[in-house]
Amino acid sequence: MIDLERILDQHEPKIKESFLAMIANMRGELDLNELELLVESGRTAEALDLVLRSAPNLATASGAAFLAAAQETARQIGRDVGAVVVDFDMTNQGAVDAMRRNRLALTTALTEGQRAATQAAIVEGIRTGANPREQARRFRDSLGLTANQQRAVDNYERALRNADRSALDRALRNRRDDAAVRRAAAAGQPLDDERIRRMVDRYRKRMIAHRAEVIARTESLRSVHEGMDEMFEQAFADGTLDRDDTIQTWHTAKDERVRGTHRTMHRQKRPIGEPFVSGAGNLLMRPGDSRAPASETIQCRCRKTVQIEVRVGV
Repeated sequence: MIDLERILDQHEPKIKESFLAMIANMRGELDLNELELLVESGRTAEALDLVLRSAPNLATASGAAFLAAAQETARQIGRDVGAVVVDFDMTNQGAVDAMRRNRLALTTALTEGQRAATQAAIVEGIRTGANPREQARRFRDSLGLTANQQRAVDNYERALRNADRSALDRALRNRRDDAAVRRAAAAGQPLDDERIRRMVDRYRKRMIAHRAEVIARTESLRSVHEGMDEMFEQAFADGTLDRDDTIQTWHTAKDERVRGTHRTMHRQKRPIGEPFVSGAGNLLMRPGDSRAPASETIQCRCRKTVQIEVRVGV
């Protein structure tokens, strides 16, 4: 059986590190004084285009997971069909197209998501009457967040400034600040500005770390399954395997965290090339299928196995 778990364990941390490095590079591209001038002159789109040049770097880490899974699949096919040397051809047009398509999809999702997050930060800054310097800081601090996460950060800051106990409801808050927040709420007096800034910054960093984990988990799962599938397609095309001799099976993590639409998919079997059907009626070629709705793929922990039922030459 193809050891997807080992490949996932190797590449998920690398994708996470790549995302965090990308965000650090984005922040490093922007001097706060220069950014303030761009914001003041209404050239925020220009500033964002500058930092988004780092976005394609994440796709490189994702591509490495794709390649590793394809090569592991090639070795397993060779063992299953009996001492046959099977190689993954990364110059194959199907493989090239798959990696190019994945790179484009990931880069597009990241850039569009960042534009939405930055816009949300700017809109909130305008609402609160932030000066150009503060707007520049908000622009830079939005890097790495989704629009929803940016709004969550803004809501957390608003609760702190209003001495609102709802600030205690945030799962990613630093709980060591809870006592101070409770005292402020009881007194009806917010904490000082510097304390609030530090608390919001910690909350934001935890939010970015959480997003890095989600992206790493989702992208590594998708990439390794797509790499596996691409190697099987090459084996079918060159005659190493017959498509009718293989069967694919969907496996869930079999715990309470499995999403409801995937519970009915456990041990669902399909010929390779035919989609699985989720409990919501969506078609998925594999766990993490990029063409499926995000509700079926984000943080999915399912796996797919492929069994060769009739050995070549037997």
